[in-house]
Parts: sequence; C-alpha cells; structure tokens
Amino acid sequence: MKTNISFEKFLFFTSLFVFIFYFSLFVSLSLVFDWNFNIEYSRFLAALKNSFLAAILSILLSSIFGIPTAYFLSRSKSNFSKIVDIVLEFPLIISPAALGALIVISLNSLHFSSILFTFPAIVIAQFLTVLGVFIRVLKSSFDQIELEYEEMAWLLGANKFQTLFYILLPMARKGIISAIVLSFAKAFGEFGATFMVAGSIPYKTETIPILLFLQLSSAQISQTAISILTLTLIGLITIIVIKIDKNPPSK
Repeated sequence: MKTNISFEKFLFFTSLFVFIFYFSLFVSLSLVFDWNFNIEYSRFLAALKNSFLAAILSILLSSIFGIPTAYFLSRSKSNFSKIVDIVLEFPLIISPAALGALIVISLNSLHFSSILFTFPAIVIAQFLTVLGVFIRVLKSSFDQIELEYEEMAWLLGANKFQTLFYILLPMARKGIISAIVLSFAKAFGEFGATFMVAGSIPYKTETIPILLFLQLSSAQISQTAISILTLTLIGLITIIVIKIDKNPPSK
C-alpha cells in the first residue's frame, strides 16, 4: 500500500513538473511584455491572412490527395503500399529546413523557379509538410472500420467510389476532422520549409511564424509576444475541437 502511494506521488510530481515547466514559459512572457508598444497592424494582418489562406489551401490539397491515399494504405497489402507508407515518414523525420531546401532544388530543376518567393510557394511548402500527418491520422481511422461494411455495400450494388464517399467517409468523420484540424494547426505554425521556399517578403510571403522570427531577431519582444499568443491560440482551438469531437457532450 505504501509503495502504491509513493508511486502515485512520483507520477503526480512528475506531471506537476511538466505543467510548471510549460506554464513558466508563458509567465516569463508576461513579465517582459510592454503594453506601450507599437505594432504594424497592416503587416501583422497581412501575415495573418497569408497564414490562414495558405493553411486552408494546403488542407484542401491534403484532402484531395490524402483521403484516397489513406484509404489505399489502409486496405492494400501490396509492396507498393509499404513503400508509400515509408515515404510518408520522410517529411515527419527530416528537418523542415532540409525539406524546404529540397523543394527549392526540385523547383529549380523542373524550371519552376518563378514560383519561389511567392504565395504559391508557401502553399507548396505547407502542403508537403502536413500531407504525411493528414494521411497518418486518417489511415488510423480507416483501419478501425471493419471490411464487412464495404463488402455489404458492394453486395447491395454500390461501386467502390460510392462505398468510399457514402459509407466510409461518414464513418471516418472523427478521423477526418482530427486530420483537418491537426494539419491546419501544423500548417499555420510551419516555419522552416516556408522560410526556405518563400522567404520573408513583407506583405507578400510573410506568415505569422516568419514574422515572429523577424520580430525576435530585432528584439521586438512585445510584438513577438503577440505572434506567440496568436500561434498559441490556434493550438488551443485545435486541442478544444479535437477534445469536443472525441468526447461530444451528452444529451
């Protein structure tokens, strides 16, 4: 009994330490925040617009390519599906800056260098960064759906496209929402690949993470705090949406 109590205390204090560690980061931010600061609202709003719009477009692209790919990986046992599954790990383990450099080299090699340092470059960088996350989350949702549902739909005359769109996608609704929300948050906060591919042109290719980096580089602490809080708010909304979707309020 005493051993169990000691173990529970160990777990409690370990968790408390983790909470204090992260909470202290935001406390330190409030200590250096100066309310009498000037912010370039037009530049901040332009970066905010770029971040939102690019994240939305990258999620649309991820949905177009990610949904069929996630279904393919979930159902196929072929060697090719295993290769694709391994390739999808690449953006998750490689440095975002390295991924951005690869995108730059690829666009130059394919004679699409005119895309670099433009808004479409932001979308490309974010899309390639979040696609793996989108597919991973959605695949796990498809994995939980029994194959019998598809077989029953086929027996009733539905083709495979109809089965996917009218049977499986509604059943995988929670997984789709989680994939969209998590991918959006990751795209919104993406820095390394975006910075390499799109640069930091004010009002044109700046996103909130890039603006944050530039503000901190020039010791604009209060302005940096606003950017940090913006990214934090997006993260909190992401967590809340996922928690609500996984645990809907009882009627």
